[in-house]
Amino acid sequence: MSVLAIEQLQYHWPQQPNSSAVPQQLNVPSLTVAAGEMVMLQGQSGSGKTTLMNLIAGVLQPQQGQILLQGQAINTLPARKRDALRAEQLGIIFQQFNLLPFLSVLDNVLLPLQFAPAPKPKRRTKAGNPSPDPQQRAQQLLQALELEPPLWQQAVNALSVGQQQRVAAARALLQQPALILADEPTSALDPANRDRFMGLLTEQCQQAGSALLLISHDPALQSAMHRSYRLRQQHGISEVQPCGH
Repeated sequence: MSVLAIEQLQYHWPQQPNSSAVPQQLNVPSLTVAAGEMVMLQGQSGSGKTTLMNLIAGVLQPQQGQILLQGQAINTLPARKRDALRAEQLGIIFQQFNLLPFLSVLDNVLLPLQFAPAPKPKRRTKAGNPSPDPQQRAQQLLQALELEPPLWQQAVNALSVGQQQRVAAARALLQQPALILADEPTSALDPANRDRFMGLLTEQCQQAGSALLLISHDPALQSAMHRSYRLRQQHGISEVQPCGH
């Protein structure tokens, strides 16, 4: 079963004056992510990558087409149900992190509980053991992402950029969502830290059983993925195509 399935989607950006170089329409004929799969969406800045992420998350609404998240058409749900489905099934790593500077590292990781407080049935680990409670899981994720206990009560803005990115990843993974959306997660990292972060992220996605849709302009990340798509621009239209086509 596909965690994410997009069919015949069209989104039209509002018309802007003097914007002939900017795409006016986003087309996604087909894009799928299977359970546990790692898929990359490549594209240059301004091609519509972040717009597509917001469509998948239900923040924006397409003019045409269907977005199925865990079999539910998120783009046809009322706002409250879209918010609930997003909180339960998606973990999002934002390009600008979106961490709260006045909260500690640990409290930033636990923040999703404020939006999806209802307890879900406990998932089991690969070893068959019940998953830990959220506080324990947050601590385990921080350690797995190489953020040690002395950092957990520090204000998050006291950390380096690379450390903040790992806090954002831990937050996205906290509730073992069906799908992680990662928007340019390595754009602020040098190549060595980029590769280290990607290794940690993909390992934790596998441990959580979460699929990953990685949105990036960096072709060096493609080798860590199972498949990839590319956004191609022509005549004011930005279209998602499988790589190799």
